Amino acid sequence: MSLEELGDDAFDRLRARRLLAITGMTPMNAIAAMLNTALTLAVLWNLVEPWQAVLWAGSVVLLMAMAVQSWYGISRKPAPPQKAPARVENRAVIHAGLLALLWASPPLLLYDIASTEQQIFITAITSGLICAGGFALYTLPSASLTFVAILGSASAITLYRAGFEISPLLLLLLVVYMTILTTSIVHAAGVFRAQVLTDLTSEHQKQVISLLLNDFEQSTADVLWEADEELKLQRVSPKLEELFAIRKELLDDQSFLKLIRQSHAQLPSEQTELADSKAEEISTYFTMGRAFRDFEIPVWINRKLCWWSITATPTPDMQWRGVISDVTETHQARQQIWQLAHEDSVTRLANRRWFQTELQSSIQRSLSHKEQIFALLSIDLDRFKNVNDTFGHDIGDKLLKIIAGRLKGNTRPADLVARTGGDEFAVILRQVDSQQQAIDIANRIVETLEQPCRIGSLTVTVGASIGLAFIPDDGQRQELLLKHADLALYRAKENGRGQVVRFAPQMAVTANQLYRIEQSLRRAVSNGELRLHYQPQRHLASGHFTCSEVLARWSDPVLGSISPATFIKVAEDTGIIHALGKQILQQACLHARLMPAGMTLAVNLSPVQLASPSIVDDIVGIIQSHHVPFTKIELEITESALLDDSYSVQDKLQQLRELGVRIALDDFGTGYSSLSYLRRFSFDKIKIDQSFVRDLPNDPATQVIVKGMIDIARSMKMQVVAEGIEDEATLRTLTELGCDIGQGFHIFKPIAPEQLLETLVRAT
Repeated sequence: MSLEELGDDAFDRLRARRLLAITGMTPMNAIAAMLNTALTLAVLWNLVEPWQAVLWAGSVVLLMAMAVQSWYGISRKPAPPQKAPARVENRAVIHAGLLALLWASPPLLLYDIASTEQQIFITAITSGLICAGGFALYTLPSASLTFVAILGSASAITLYRAGFEISPLLLLLLVVYMTILTTSIVHAAGVFRAQVLTDLTSEHQKQVISLLLNDFEQSTADVLWEADEELKLQRVSPKLEELFAIRKELLDDQSFLKLIRQSHAQLPSEQTELADSKAEEISTYFTMGRAFRDFEIPVWINRKLCWWSITATPTPDMQWRGVISDVTETHQARQQIWQLAHEDSVTRLANRRWFQTELQSSIQRSLSHKEQIFALLSIDLDRFKNVNDTFGHDIGDKLLKIIAGRLKGNTRPADLVARTGGDEFAVILRQVDSQQQAIDIANRIVETLEQPCRIGSLTVTVGASIGLAFIPDDGQRQELLLKHADLALYRAKENGRGQVVRFAPQMAVTANQLYRIEQSLRRAVSNGELRLHYQPQRHLASGHFTCSEVLARWSDPVLGSISPATFIKVAEDTGIIHALGKQILQQACLHARLMPAGMTLAVNLSPVQLASPSIVDDIVGIIQSHHVPFTKIELEITESALLDDSYSVQDKLQQLRELGVRIALDDFGTGYSSLSYLRRFSFDKIKIDQSFVRDLPNDPATQVIVKGMIDIARSMKMQVVAEGIEDEATLRTLTELGCDIGQGFHIFKPIAPEQLLETLVRAT
């Protein structure tokens, strides 16, 4: 709004603000003026008659005394004046002009007869006064520019009359200096005026809003409420007093949210959990400073359950305004129908049925309004199963309610949040401004869900992985869109969890490829098409072959040769690994019977296999059925198999070891707690990962690490195998470090069983 739109008194209020800003600096300006006057008298005393000097100084003191008197009068008033007429501003301009004329006297009247030192003093004090006086008065630009113009003109006249050789250049510098100073004063005055105008506009709007709110409250059953940034109620009306059933003096400055929570303490037990969830949800809105509308929440008022519909909006000055409507009757009828048809019974979020209906509606709207952007978030909680298994389903349900509240608090009122499974949620983001906004919301959800959850005396922490798909870019059919969001979710979990991953077409291509591999692998396992290769391990001191690692190989007639890293991962993800593992062990046992004495076969065991309750019985049964001594078989496990001991992995390994099966820890050194596993379980072998072996001859630091591994293993009576030996220099370095056994292409490449037997026969 402009000053004219604000009314006739707006100019008076602007003038008051300007003059108050100047008056506030009067004490400091007066001290500076007295000091300048004293210095001027001291330096220029011999140039004028004493009476002239006293007259000049007295005039300056008189003008400053008038300013101090004005300041003192204002400071004594209970409140500063809010308005100032034009004549007050005119007096200030005249005052500034007179003061400038007094300070213009020394350069105009004395410069020509002054000594060089005195001329320097006059120049310095005049320049300082131009700058200091101009900015001291900048809020009143007419006074500031008058002061600067008089002193600047006096300076120009003095320079011209001085007749210096460089006077033209000095005059030019003075013009430039005065132009910059004048521009700065005008700009600063404009900023001050704009700020005052903003304040006046805000005050005017508050007055208008207050009048409108009073009219509104008188004409409706709804109740208005106001609160400060700490949610303490302000200006409590009779209607609000009646709604809370609490006297006005007890409501003033009470926390709006605290009053609601206090009412929850009196709710029946069957309503407590829902009320707490709602309170946490609305608290999240307030904490984030987000507006919300028609938020329904239960309260206990006058010994009965009521439902309020609350609307709230934060104001620019960090306060809150809103409306409360009593919707108890409407809510009771509507809630019964809604809960049966649309809500999840635990979280009160949308259930799968309602979610699917809304997803289809969002797809149709996106197709008919192509400029609108919709997004689907597929959310899976991380570590939720651990909480459920450890503390029970009751704690799990309470945790789900907290998660639901956080999901609602980090989405917008227009968005749909649903629970679609046990620990699975979905969010439909309706009409986001951009794809980046959807990504930002998803990231905010991940960050929020990682925060600890307090449930009674327990503190539990979960997390979330999110797959993100956009509607309709990533699918125009519901089943395809859900599939793509789930593919993105799978990739997020595969990448380490706690991430947001957007669907990319390549994911679908990869998923189709993996599906083809899965189907072919099932057929290959069923038909016994996988073949084994062996990579011998050699004792570095004696040169004898001591063991061969069993390596699975698969070449499909259609897909071609598939790497073990690929098909083993597919087997683990699909459960095929159990049948595949049994088949590999059976083939290894057939070949083990043909191995010479002292030769063992090392079979890799997947963490998924070790999680099976029957793994020990399966392994023992296969070995015994082939009449192979247990000591002929080694089982290689990775550290990841030991990370989660909920499946009693160490107990299973100990049972096998007691029968004579040798246990080796593969990829030693790559995990964060390898040494702790050596303390907790006595392995027969450790295999140093090839990442430590690869650059061993040229890396002294790695040599120290490997030497430490060897010494630790030896002290614990474990053999050490170094894998990935590719050249003679590496072999020689490992031998010097005292490594027991080596494996790698330099020692022997993987070979078929027939070639292995021939090799062993020749070696003996």
